[in-house]
Amino acid sequence: MPETQTKAVSLHPGQVIAYQTDARFVGLIAGTGGGKTYFGPIWLYSEICKYPGDVWMVAAPTYKLLRRATIPMLEQFFAGTKLEGALNRTDGEYRLPDGGIIHLCSADDPQHLEGGQFRGVWLDEAGQMTRWVWVVIQARLGLKQGRCLITTTPYSMNWLYHEWFVNATVVHVDAAGRASKSEGKDPDYFVVQFPSITNPHYSMEEFERMAGQLSEAEFNLRYQARFEQLAGLAFPDLYFCVVDRDPYKPKDSGYWVGGIDPGYTDQFGALTGFLGDDGRLHLRKEFYESGQLLKQIVPYLDPRCNYYTDPHAKREMEELQELGVNCTPGMSELRPGIMRVNEWSQEKKIVIPRNLFPNLLQEAAGCAYEDPERMRGETDRTKLSRGTPHHLLDALRYLVWGASESSGIFLHMMED
Repeated sequence: MPETQTKAVSLHPGQVIAYQTDARFVGLIAGTGGGKTYFGPIWLYSEICKYPGDVWMVAAPTYKLLRRATIPMLEQFFAGTKLEGALNRTDGEYRLPDGGIIHLCSADDPQHLEGGQFRGVWLDEAGQMTRWVWVVIQARLGLKQGRCLITTTPYSMNWLYHEWFVNATVVHVDAAGRASKSEGKDPDYFVVQFPSITNPHYSMEEFERMAGQLSEAEFNLRYQARFEQLAGLAFPDLYFCVVDRDPYKPKDSGYWVGGIDPGYTDQFGALTGFLGDDGRLHLRKEFYESGQLLKQIVPYLDPRCNYYTDPHAKREMEELQELGVNCTPGMSELRPGIMRVNEWSQEKKIVIPRNLFPNLLQEAAGCAYEDPERMRGETDRTKLSRGTPHHLLDALRYLVWGASESSGIFLHMMED
């Protein structure tokens, strides 16, 4: 073992506040370059010292980010300390000299995070993760009532805002290090929020340059660390249809309906729900997987349901029909379908149980119109940006349009 040495750590005011809190769930929400990933190993080191020999997890949204940024920062900080260990890249483990293990994980598939109980977890760039990751992580921390740190830039008004930020005690630290605090509803959640330039090493010149390059909303998200809804979102009101729990049960008069956006290399997206006699679409299940054959997917679909699917996917539709799935072509035009979904969203004719639709809500938070002439304000309203997936949103378009146009039962409900 190399000789251990004292390691000097320099923290700016925002990082100090996050380090000192004893809240169970700590969020460091900062502008790019604000010192988020730098802080993660420091917090983790402190937690490991309290519980030697225990089990830990570090996760990033993708393996690429994990290898490029998160793991190197952890190795660099632990080097030369009493916790310097050995990295096993094959197994995705960092073995500590006290017998503990840090599991190094990608969160691109939340199912891969299942199993085991952890004393603490660090989620780097958690704003890029789906809500289901947070559901899984809480289960993995439950037995030991472990702590969790998230370090991230806000990317959209997604679950991180609606479930973390709005419930947390929030300390905002400005560029000069001055802090202001707002008390939250849940004492378990504590967030420190600061712009890129709270980090004294970040260039003010670069900060101001990007302020002139980006739209106000984009700049506020990426550099000011403020949650804002991006301009040009295709489905801006869908989150208003989200409920914690939908007690409504389908009656005999209910009409089961769904939407399908086929895919193999890309995600296969499917939504299942029913039109109740209250005149609303009650969503009940999402399917969101890649690399699955249609015969493997069919058991996850509902035999009672009439599915509307991508009209251009004729081969997949025919194969699904041969496999016993009731499916018909949906409406292919993009804008009318989006407008119909938004009409239903604004009138709250859609009911979305929060815990059942993490991928649908993640897509809605980031799906915007393609905007090649953004600087001149000329938005193309006939295309969606390729930067974020919208497979389940396409399925929702087919579902809503098909149901409203084809279901006599539903039209009768609306008349009543």
